[in-house]
Amino acid sequence: MSTWADIGAIYLAQSPDAIVALDLGGVYCVFNPAAERLSGYRADEILGRRFLDSRLLDRASMVRLTRAYREASGGTDPGPFEITVIRRDQSTGTMEGRLGLLRGDDGVVGLHLTLRDVTARKRVEGALHDREMQYRQMFERNQAIKLIIDPQSGMIVDANRAACEFYGHTRERLLAMSIQEINTLSADEVASERSRATAEERDCFAFCHRLASGEVRDVEVYSGPVDTEQGKLLFSIIHDVTDRRRAEEALRESEARFRVIFEAAPIGIELANRDGHLIQTNAALQKMLGYTADELRDADFASITHPDDVAAENALDDELVAGRRDQYQLEKRHLHKDGRVVWTRLTATIARDDTGDSQFALGMVEDITDQKRAEEALAYQALHDTLTGLPNRVLLHDRLEQALLSGKRSGGPVALLLMDLDRFKEINDTFGHHYGDLVLEQVGRRLHHVLRQSDTVARLGGDEFAVVLPDTNERGAIRAAEKLVEALAQPFTVECHALQVEASVGIAIAPDHSQERTTLLRQADVAMYVAKRAGNRCAVYRAEDDGHTPGRLTLVGDLRRAIEGGELFLNYQPKLDLGSHRVTGVEALVRWRHPERGLIPPDEFIGLAETTGLIRPLTVWVLNEALRQCRAWHDHGRAVSVAVNLSPRTLQDRELVDMVREHLDRWQVHPTWLELEITESAIMADADRALETLLRLHDMGVGISIDDFGTGYSSLAYLKNLPVDEIKIDKSLILSMARNEDDAFIPQSVIDLGHNLGMQVVAEGVETQRTLDRLAAMGCDRAQGYHLSRPLPANEVERWLDESLAQTA
Repeated sequence: MSTWADIGAIYLAQSPDAIVALDLGGVYCVFNPAAERLSGYRADEILGRRFLDSRLLDRASMVRLTRAYREASGGTDPGPFEITVIRRDQSTGTMEGRLGLLRGDDGVVGLHLTLRDVTARKRVEGALHDREMQYRQMFERNQAIKLIIDPQSGMIVDANRAACEFYGHTRERLLAMSIQEINTLSADEVASERSRATAEERDCFAFCHRLASGEVRDVEVYSGPVDTEQGKLLFSIIHDVTDRRRAEEALRESEARFRVIFEAAPIGIELANRDGHLIQTNAALQKMLGYTADELRDADFASITHPDDVAAENALDDELVAGRRDQYQLEKRHLHKDGRVVWTRLTATIARDDTGDSQFALGMVEDITDQKRAEEALAYQALHDTLTGLPNRVLLHDRLEQALLSGKRSGGPVALLLMDLDRFKEINDTFGHHYGDLVLEQVGRRLHHVLRQSDTVARLGGDEFAVVLPDTNERGAIRAAEKLVEALAQPFTVECHALQVEASVGIAIAPDHSQERTTLLRQADVAMYVAKRAGNRCAVYRAEDDGHTPGRLTLVGDLRRAIEGGELFLNYQPKLDLGSHRVTGVEALVRWRHPERGLIPPDEFIGLAETTGLIRPLTVWVLNEALRQCRAWHDHGRAVSVAVNLSPRTLQDRELVDMVREHLDRWQVHPTWLELEITESAIMADADRALETLLRLHDMGVGISIDDFGTGYSSLAYLKNLPVDEIKIDKSLILSMARNEDDAFIPQSVIDLGHNLGMQVVAEGVETQRTLDRLAAMGCDRAQGYHLSRPLPANEVERWLDESLAQTA
């Protein structure tokens, strides 16, 4: 017969639990095979080492074990506790431990620790895939409640500790009770439940058990017969499912609330599986696309997506599934059931389980068709002349640049024609600008009609047009010019008036004359003036004519003298605040009074200053004079800001910020009193450098305004990144709105865009009270134009300011 020592050794060897013992010095003296399997260490690597020096436990576990030892030493059962074991391979495991004291003849000689690996159980407990799994895991990991019942009498024959703890009775009390005393259901209800369970092929029964406290808990009872010496008894395992039942009910209520929200959501919602098939859609999406829920269920998302957008969405979906993105947002085109295109903004996220595996995709679908139409209209307006519908100067530059690049690759020529209508001013002066506009509309249509589809005809402004002819040599360009002039020979009929229009055309050819866009434009301009001066219908650029363009080279020296000699002066155009009806700022506009030629329009010398390098001294003069006047106005109680226009070349000047700071300091002008107006094209000339310069100016406190907004084509993409305080709607958009009420949506879109980006919006070109009232109703912040005031000298502005202040006082 085995001795107790033999039995202990066998128990240590065969125990499925890790058993560790330490002497009072904290040295390991027992490390059974289960402990070796659990830790990955051999017993000879651990025995004899102090547990504080071993690598088996992390610091927190050592502290927990020490606390448990102290409790046990003080006569208190520390109960089960958890510690973290660091295995040999450096992985960690969570262990449930129970600690006991080892006693000898002389008292406590050490402690023993029984460890059960509960890592898997803890991992299951941490998984919260969904509510159902959560509740089921909570249910399954609870310690089983066990009762043995005599089926004849219903008396409880035996109960484990978990049952005592659950019911709140001692074991003796439970053994004196029958199951009917615990079960709150009547005999009929019990029989009915057993019948239902049998019919539903359930292996458990749903009962309600009363605890000692009087509380009633929902339980599921799993029962089976067992043979004992006392005969057949009923072995029952009871699971407390009260919390699960309550959670299930809460889940049902939550799902009901979710369903209401899902269906009532104002934007479309779609759920798709990993294969890209729709699982569920809400009413908003169904209405958006014209399909019923049944028609969309199990549909491949590609079937309701524009073919050109499928690849982009697939690529983003792949990144989601692979975990390289948490979500993505995509503007895509959905296909309506009737074939229409619906522009949407899709925000997609993906649900994953605890392993990181993707389960389904959630898409929030917002209908942005109206917004896209407005953006397309704005983009079209930015690239086209509002009067004729032809490409404007910006689009012409782009088309010419593309044609020149293509010509370089193919070796083919490119012709540029610049056309100016002769004596067109007489039509405006005689019949008015309305007649002139109607003639220009007809001119645009005739020019477009006689050109090839690959050609581009653009209106540059006023009565000036340009034509780009790809793959066209000099002879072909001359023939095209003659066709254009002949197309204008037939009189134009405007309200019963037959009006005659003639034109002069200048021709420049790439690569014969130049392959650079700006130079080619200047050369065509030179040739056009030659044709106009000679009375010919067209002229081809010749280098010897460049020096004889009327007045252009002479003006260079004159402009330098004007900057230095006091021939320049500033006029100021007020900006009216539409909320307070007060003038809060003015725009400084440079003018040149030539001693021989009289007043020269800015259009004739600003561009000249740009191309000759005089723009920098001109800008310095304007900035100095404007800030001097601003200081004087503020000294006399007229608190207005002054705006100065910056050319593209000036914006790229690396010394601009220092220049502005120097003049602000010179005149002691607060930076917020100064606004710098820039055009969209000026920003796009070198977007990175422009952004850097604008940020520095903005950090100083100087206001930044985008002038002529709506005539560029790239700033919409950069606008949100720019430190801009104000955008000015181009006057062509305001005039177009005044002529056609249907065009009002474009200024409205610009106003909404500006406000959404936190900017003030100014309307230029306001010429009637009706337009002013309409802009105020649209939410525009400020306005300027001839209806309010023409540009005025400083002394007249002062009277204007004083009268404006008096009217609002």
